[in-house]
Amino acid sequence: MSINTDINAITAAILQRRIQAAICTAIYINFFLPAQQVHTSSRIGRRYTNEILQAHPRRVIELIRMLITTLLDLRDWVVERELLRSTRVVSVEEQLIIFLWMIGGGATSREAGEQFQHSGQTISK
Repeated sequence: MSINTDINAITAAILQRRIQAAICTAIYINFFLPAQQVHTSSRIGRRYTNEILQAHPRRVIELIRMLITTLLDLRDWVVERELLRSTRVVSVEEQLIIFLWMIGGGATSREAGEQFQHSGQTISK
């Protein structure tokens, strides 16, 4: 019985040390390492969005699974009903294209962030 108690105490102590080490590491990273921009590609979301909006109709269908005219009608519909609005970072068109690109291709938020050069927080909004 005391062996199990000792093992549980040792396990708890090890877990506590690991948690302390993780917290110390996070504090060090946040306060002492310089912040670096992750998304540094020259192919930013705004440019990629414009590229899609001006692309050959077949390419548009391959990327977002709909005609460009349908996308523009959808954009007008959501803006008219105030369901989406452009932000400082992402236009309504880009928001729709990101969404359609993700669901049309089964992409993850991480993949969309890389493709459109936005943070996960921006993609998930």
